[in-house]
Amino acid sequence: HFNIPGSGPHTITPGSMLPTITEAAVIDGTSEPDFTSTPVIELDGSLAGAGANGLHLFGAGHTGSTIRGLAIGGFAAGSGIRLEGGGGHFIEANHLGIDPMGTSARANLIGINVLCPDNTIGGNTAEQRNIISDNQRGVLINGAAATGNTVSGNYVGTDVSGNVDHGNTKDGVKIRHASYNTIGGDTPGERTVISRNDSTGVVLIEADNNTIQGNYIGTKVDGTNPLGNLVGVVLNKSSDNLIGGSMSAGQGNLISGNTRDGVRLVGGALAIDNRIEGNLIGTDKHGQAALPNQLDGIRNKAARNVIGSTDPDRRNIISGNNGN
Repeated sequence: HFNIPGSGPHTITPGSMLPTITEAAVIDGTSEPDFTSTPVIELDGSLAGAGANGLHLFGAGHTGSTIRGLAIGGFAAGSGIRLEGGGGHFIEANHLGIDPMGTSARANLIGINVLCPDNTIGGNTAEQRNIISDNQRGVLINGAAATGNTVSGNYVGTDVSGNVDHGNTKDGVKIRHASYNTIGGDTPGERTVISRNDSTGVVLIEADNNTIQGNYIGTKVDGTNPLGNLVGVVLNKSSDNLIGGSMSAGQGNLISGNTRDGVRLVGGALAIDNRIEGNLIGTDKHGQAALPNQLDGIRNKAARNVIGSTDPDRRNIISGNNGN
């Protein structure tokens, strides 16, 4: 817990890499008396040395830590937070790659690097929301051990308002060689805004059985104005993934306003049995006005995938795009 005299932000600047956290711990920046709604405890990695991470949670028996209410930036060759080992951690109400006010860049190489299972990044309330912006890559879920993770309720690539460009210079969220992870959810609180990232909003590479639903990908937080990624969603040599779901259950994504394609599938026979259903692709959140992806709504260079459904509640609306 924190109790630093005076008004924040209170900046901690390690002169070298911090010790690895190997047992369950709670580091709670919201315990600082002058905390209101944004972090006032800042961890600045500018002097920590090459390859240093902000906070590194590691150990096969290390589960269930909570990192809350910190601004972590300046770890230019490492991760703001790196999770590996036991998993089951909670990462909430932090600013990763952006300053305590959520308006100025403090870039990490990776905002949050996930290499273990069952972590929760964000939550279903505004108070749990992470701002993960201005890094090279926002969230990386990487490797066969990284299963069962949930990334929900966050802003990835914007400022604290969800309206201003603070894009990660590569991907917003990347899932690589990992399965059974969820980006978003079926309630408004679980929606992640993934916008203005310089490459892809969400990219899956050789990653199977993941779910992306309920998100705004390429728009501002209001869902009616563009704030495009280069491409909204890319499935690359990835199979059995679900993009969207039931419209009435709130599982469909809004994938609009991106500067190239809304959704892109690549990998031929290595990208099969994906389902794209219940999404709005090229419209605003109401499905009533054009909010175009500048190239195609969906570009498919893969095999044996399903776009839409015989269930009307799982139809996609693919309209207003400037390509196909």
